[in-house]
Amino acid sequence: MLFAAFSVAGVLGGVAALARWADSGHRVWRVLARNAYGVYYVHPLVLYPGALLMLGVPLPGPVKEVLLFVVAVALSLALTAGVLRRLPVVRAAF
Repeated sequence: MLFAAFSVAGVLGGVAALARWADSGHRVWRVLARNAYGVYYVHPLVLYPGALLMLGVPLPGPVKEVLLFVVAVALSLALTAGVLRRLPVVRAAF
């Protein structure tokens, strides 16, 4: 019960912190917000093959996680903003 309460409090605290400090209207946040729906759908196509490729890399686990996170976000955002939002067939969906 305490774990569930702590988890809910952590999520709500994170949302409150992001609403206060990250909702600045900065260009980066606008680009991420505009492409969030497409990134949501594209990221598994980047993340899972990337994770499989990282299995053979001789780095510590946390380093692999950070590296994979950065690469997955960058590639997913690039695919969404650069390809999906420019294709007439899928532009309306994304």
